[in-house]
Amino acid sequence: MERNDHSAPSAPRKRVGAVHRQGEVSGRKGFVKYHINAEMIRKDIDKLCAAGVPLGRITVGADCMTVVERLRAGERLEVCSLGDVCTSVSGLLRVLYAVASRGASLRSQSDPWLDMEAKGCNWMDLIGGLLEFMSRSTSERTKEALRQRKLSGQSVGRPKGSPPERLKRYRAGVMLYRSSGMSVREICAVSGLEVRSFYRYMKSEGIELKRRNEVNGQSETESAPAPDPTSGPEL
Repeated sequence: MERNDHSAPSAPRKRVGAVHRQGEVSGRKGFVKYHINAEMIRKDIDKLCAAGVPLGRITVGADCMTVVERLRAGERLEVCSLGDVCTSVSGLLRVLYAVASRGASLRSQSDPWLDMEAKGCNWMDLIGGLLEFMSRSTSERTKEALRQRKLSGQSVGRPKGSPPERLKRYRAGVMLYRSSGMSVREICAVSGLEVRSFYRYMKSEGIELKRRNEVNGQSETESAPAPDPTSGPEL
């Protein structure tokens, strides 16, 4: 019996992870802007995965242009919000131009008015969306600045007390009030102070208010009263 030394060719071995990479060839890429809050990053990644973007094609970074520059014709870049790719209308236009010049498209989950894959363009919706984006981006920048101030330990909100420059004018006004015969209104006129706020300052400092006695023309003193809501006391 003749022995056959020629064995049948073996099937090509599949590389580990080949199936996963094949599933990623979907024409979609994702970008998530880096945040200090890791939980926010995780939620944004989950949103993109739920929209069909493979996890291996999602980039987390500070600048989306690193992803835009690698886009190929027919690919689509998915983001959760336009705030992840830019912070102004001019920045948005630059990103859109870069995406379109590569024959790709951009889709934002929070901004359905921007549809680069649509055959026609509704300019009213586009302009309205840009105006809405301007308002929202301003609000987001303000919130981010406040968040950074809180993380750095700085106070957030309206500062308490009087500004140093105004405090100097208050003290100079008190000196004039004690050493001259000028009325409060006259002092405020030359010092650039508001009458009611100057009365409040004197009351908070426990400064006695001189009042004129309309009967005999003599002066008497008493604690500064609460300011009248319509006008200051007549001196």
